[in-house]
Amino acid sequence: LIARALLLEPDLLLMDEPGNHMDVLAMSQLQQFLQRGCSSAFMIISHDQYLLNNVCTKTVFLRNQQCSKFELAYNQARIQLQQQDLQAKARLLSEEKEISRLKTTAKRLAIMGRENDNVKLARKAKSIQKRADKLDANKTACVEASGLKLNLNNLALRARQMLLIENYQVMTPDSSSRLLCIEQLIIKPGDRVAFLGINGVGKSSTLESILRAYQQPSEPAKIRFHPRTQLGYYDQELHLLDNNCSRIDWLRKMTKATEEQLKSVLIKAGIHYQEFDRCVSQLSGGEKARMMFLAFSLNQPNLLILDEPTNHIDLQGKQQLTEQLMSCGATLLITSHDRFFLQQIVTRWLWIDNGTLREVNSDDAFYQALLDATPVPKQPPESTLMQPDAVDIALGIRQVPAEHSEEEILGRIDILEKKLQMDKRQKHKRQKPGLQQQWQTEIEQLWQSIT
Repeated sequence: LIARALLLEPDLLLMDEPGNHMDVLAMSQLQQFLQRGCSSAFMIISHDQYLLNNVCTKTVFLRNQQCSKFELAYNQARIQLQQQDLQAKARLLSEEKEISRLKTTAKRLAIMGRENDNVKLARKAKSIQKRADKLDANKTACVEASGLKLNLNNLALRARQMLLIENYQVMTPDSSSRLLCIEQLIIKPGDRVAFLGINGVGKSSTLESILRAYQQPSEPAKIRFHPRTQLGYYDQELHLLDNNCSRIDWLRKMTKATEEQLKSVLIKAGIHYQEFDRCVSQLSGGEKARMMFLAFSLNQPNLLILDEPTNHIDLQGKQQLTEQLMSCGATLLITSHDRFFLQQIVTRWLWIDNGTLREVNSDDAFYQALLDATPVPKQPPESTLMQPDAVDIALGIRQVPAEHSEEEILGRIDILEKKLQMDKRQKHKRQKPGLQQQWQTEIEQLWQSIT
């Protein structure tokens, strides 16, 4: 989709969550393109903090139907926004004190006016009450925190190991071929483990294999759990919420909580009572993610398998999730293309490379390997007669062979003339004089070849 948009050579490129379903290799290539190869201005909506920090020079926060604009990358802009929020809270506190003082004064004057039958005092009380109401209606607005909450309390299991995998082969979903072989993997209680690898190497399949072994244990078991393991699973497509249950019915099905606990956790998450019966299949991605974490809060698992947990969570919710995962003590197995999220949480790194699983000290080697494998864009060669340009290649336009017909040459001329006209209609600073000259030269050569 991004390539299709770029073929039009736009002045402005709009991107809505471009990295949601990209693996780390594609994200790395996208980042490099936006940093070095994109000549268009662009606006991007993304929950990937690492991407925003590396490609954006301006940040706009949309909150409470208002825009807050900063000439800064995301992290620096967020610090300034937090400072503004602190100032707003201080102003709000001062305004609420003044409103309380005015209301108290108005009430006292109104009582005195009634008791003494004093019209002047009663009129004064009404005037002060109006001032208090006006100040209350226009008081400083403060942004509420995200409704995403994950409360996992004291879940560290006191044991030597939580999970043991020995001589296990991870297969493709149709079991036709092997993705990787795990000779031995020991996961200890409290480990926060990230699985690294490009798309298709078996990250999600490995997590699904662990889930199946927990749900359907077999003998001899190559994947073994501690007897007190309580597992929670978050899949990136949120398939567990693709049904016609209401919010509260879904939680009844997924947990063993009482009715009071179900209602309490929904209300604390900011869900109004009228929304309890809303069908979960109609919820947005962010609302579905919130429901998954509410179920975790009720079930209190001590082993969490998280497959791309940040795909549907906004930046504020992601920060809250990070803090809660770091403090809860649960053992975590995570796959994510969000490098910033992983770097904050993870204590162990497992890299799936060429069908093997190996532990590395950090994610640096993995991302450096991605950069080394990413081809550096080359400058196009000098134009020759009928030589394809990058746009022609991307569009799949058939090039005229050495013995080309007159009809094919005229078709090529028509394409080049349209591209030339489109480029000349752009603003002067957006035009490409080099390409214009190249297209004009080729047009002249083509006309000479048929005259």
